[in-house]
Amino acid sequence: WTPKPVTNVVAETVDVIRSVFSSVQLGLVVRPNGQDPRNVAAAELADDMEPLVAIEHDMKRVTRESDFWLASLHNVFWHVWWDKNAETNGTFVIPHEKCADCGTTHKPDALLASQGMCPNCGGGAFSQAKDDDGNPTGEPKRVGKGATDVCSPFEMLVPPTYTKFGDVPGLIRQRWRTARWWKEHYPDLSKTLVFSQMPQERSLQLVRSLSTQTDVSGSPLTAFSGGGDSGKGGEGLAEYELWYKPCPAYSDGLFMRVAGDSDPKIVRDPGESAPGPLPYSDNEGRKLFPWVFMQFQQFGGRLWGKGPVDLILQKQDQINQIDSLIQMIIQRVANPIWLKPKGAEVQSFTGEPGLVVEWNPLAAGGAAKPERIPGENVPPSLIQIRKQYFDDIERLAGTMDILRGSKPAGVEAFSALQLLVERSQSRFGLALQERGDGYKQWYALALELERQYGPQERTWASLGPNRRWTFRHFLNADLQGTVEIVVEDGS
Repeated sequence: WTPKPVTNVVAETVDVIRSVFSSVQLGLVVRPNGQDPRNVAAAELADDMEPLVAIEHDMKRVTRESDFWLASLHNVFWHVWWDKNAETNGTFVIPHEKCADCGTTHKPDALLASQGMCPNCGGGAFSQAKDDDGNPTGEPKRVGKGATDVCSPFEMLVPPTYTKFGDVPGLIRQRWRTARWWKEHYPDLSKTLVFSQMPQERSLQLVRSLSTQTDVSGSPLTAFSGGGDSGKGGEGLAEYELWYKPCPAYSDGLFMRVAGDSDPKIVRDPGESAPGPLPYSDNEGRKLFPWVFMQFQQFGGRLWGKGPVDLILQKQDQINQIDSLIQMIIQRVANPIWLKPKGAEVQSFTGEPGLVVEWNPLAAGGAAKPERIPGENVPPSLIQIRKQYFDDIERLAGTMDILRGSKPAGVEAFSALQLLVERSQSRFGLALQERGDGYKQWYALALELERQYGPQERTWASLGPNRRWTFRHFLNADLQGTVEIVVEDGS
């Protein structure tokens, strides 16, 4: 009979922190790394292309989702990759080659497999293949587009013994794939996989259960239930994706994917060169590790960062205990009660208006009169302690009234209010710097992917102050210089 109310102060604190993050617009300045004309052209182009690249990666959605994990768990990962199946940037044609000796037409992959010699006759002279109308023939391929995934700490396996993310030799990304997805993308492999209703990895179970939980849900997260995915339609498999940096054993790094827990299978995909070396390289041929890690606030000697939620969890528990005690007082002693002496011959008290209570004054020597005892109020000290806990949470988390939209008493001037806002936001200066540095690392990776896979020409339309549209053309060839990126993080 112990009530268990919850006043979710943590959720309110997370919302306030996210609102602070969303009020800061991240900006970048790209400057040339030297006086080389190629560097100057690349810096000017990269600086102008930042809004276009951010739209293609859907960075507004990415930052909103990332801010949730950063404010809640104080750590978040970004995965920057190139989606070769996207239709955003159209297609390009890989030309076919025609053997000058035998006249057969071959795809570039076939010539590459035969080391540049004709698979039919062994000849080494080729020309561009054309159709009957004289038009070049080839195989159309999608250009694709840049993409960025947000991964929570629950989805990542990282060695915790390292204190800096740059020193981590590699990581594993884990995610749940449905049986339908496996049968659609890998029909042959799916026949050998053993599907289940729930992954064995505990953190992946927690992530999967979040989709079925709400603030008013009666089932706790510890149940790790599959919710609406139960049944045959909810079967799936855990996929583990390994990204390993270049090392003596793997000079170009290692990228591989493994499906399953009980009977794991290596996923072989020639389109992704998996398993194989890291798929992306920079302008100088060095392999890229396309992961960005952000902390809310660095904790010395530890990879995982800390934040205000770590500080207020105990206070949240204390508030819940106070609320439970207040509710028990209301339920058990706040209602008035009757004292009915033995022998008074009183049958029952209904509480109706005009109730006539008959009792025997001769019982117990005339002292058997029923008495009504009023209920006890909640002690004011409990209300004061509860308010003190709320004040402690605001002080520990740095989410003062001014950040919650409330005007402090006695402050009327706008300049004073603005000063309070700036001083309150200064508590989150380290987190804002981490967000800015992460955005800077993201754009550096996005630029390298743009150099390697982006379309040869892009067009960007912008509305000028005279309400006229202007169009700018960007050439991928102008991105070949070296640049330096500076971020405006709002800290």
